[in-house]
Amino acid sequence: MVYYCFYVFTELPKPALGDLSDLRSASARIRREKTPNVLGFTLQELEDLDFVKVELLPEKKGLILKHVEYEVTSKVSIADNC
Repeated sequence: MVYYCFYVFTELPKPALGDLSDLRSASARIRREKTPNVLGFTLQELEDLDFVKVELLPEKKGLILKHVEYEVTSKVSIADNC
């Protein structure tokens, strides 16, 4: 049996792939569907969805067991999610 190799000492051709942004977004969507516990979002994509801010309130509460409270705010209103 005889095998012929035409690319012995030449550089292999490189395919022109073009824009890969659609492929990247489809790949991320498929990855999210296969493993829903891993989000696969970048920080910028998560911040575009919502930005949650948590602040420590300065006064302590409780007579016997002292505890602190936090204020949680979001840039998305509840009416936007319904």
